Amino acid sequence: MTVTPSTLSLVTGVQNVMAELDVAISKFQDETRWGCREGCGDCCNSPEIEVTVLEALPHALLLWESSKAELFHEVLASRLGQRCAFYVPETPDQSKGRCSIYSTRPMLCQMFGFTAQTHKDDKARMVACKWQKLSQPELLKQIDADLISGELQMPLFAYWQSRLSELDPSRLLSERLPINEAFLKAIDYVYWRRSEL
Repeated sequence: MTVTPSTLSLVTGVQNVMAELDVAISKFQDETRWGCREGCGDCCNSPEIEVTVLEALPHALLLWESSKAELFHEVLASRLGQRCAFYVPETPDQSKGRCSIYSTRPMLCQMFGFTAQTHKDDKARMVACKWQKLSQPELLKQIDADLISGELQMPLFAYWQSRLSELDPSRLLSERLPINEAFLKAIDYVYWRRSEL
């Protein structure tokens, strides 16, 4: 029999892992001066972004605490299959904007453009978006060389994802879903487990 952690302990666990990740990303940025395009929302516009319910729990809890959960439940349900409901475009072409839940954004959003994946040769390689590749090709080349040589450490997506998954022994909350669906399910999860809060 699997012991299910309480909702509050799950949220706290997710927040702790995210805080550690934030420190690792900041260290990497300080060492390399690697960054995103100012105000870029290109990745936020994709309806194919997938996150886990677990990643969405901290914000779902905030929505319940601020009495906005029912409103956002409706918004998210109407936006299934579309870009993230929490992205606020600020240009006519919607390519630039901001995240309205930046401090509680999912792990994937936190890591996008600041993570590495291990390749077949067992060496880490940077995962960069098209804008980073176009605007900083020489820096990207140097970062990859430093990763391969071991001179530089960068957050590995698989490691941080496993840290998050360890919080959910049942694995029920670790399935990757389209972002709006994951937030919708997180709101439902908090609702049904609210007696634990």
